[in-house]
Amino acid sequence: KGLIEGYGPKINLASLGFKLEALVLYQADLSEKEMFDKFIAAARKDPHVWRLSSVIGSGNWNLLASYMYSDVESYHRNEQEEYYKKIPGLYKLIKDKQVFYTTEPNYKFGSRTKAIIEVIKKSKGIDLNED
Repeated sequence: KGLIEGYGPKINLASLGFKLEALVLYQADLSEKEMFDKFIAAARKDPHVWRLSSVIGSGNWNLLASYMYSDVESYHRNEQEEYYKKIPGLYKLIKDKQVFYTTEPNYKFGSRTKAIIEVIKKSKGIDLNED
């Protein structure tokens, strides 16, 4: 019925050298349609990007991107090479951004699927201590 969209292994990226996740909040001028389309096309081709979505909240942020890298330098190098050098005028679209680097220690890093199942069970009144 469309509930399960896929499944696969949970990979420990740190064991492969990818110890850094960059979360980036963008303030993008979405009236720059041509530039926006180029940015989205570049992000779709970029294997480092695993999420790019609209975001609603406080401030003027309207896009959220999640990237995976081995280190901060790799993030900045890829950003310059794959975005700013290949998309002239990208500064017209990206008015501001905040970059957050998540790294060790993780105080909680569980399964998104397990969390969703637990939330659904709780909302349905199912005892979470049962198996």
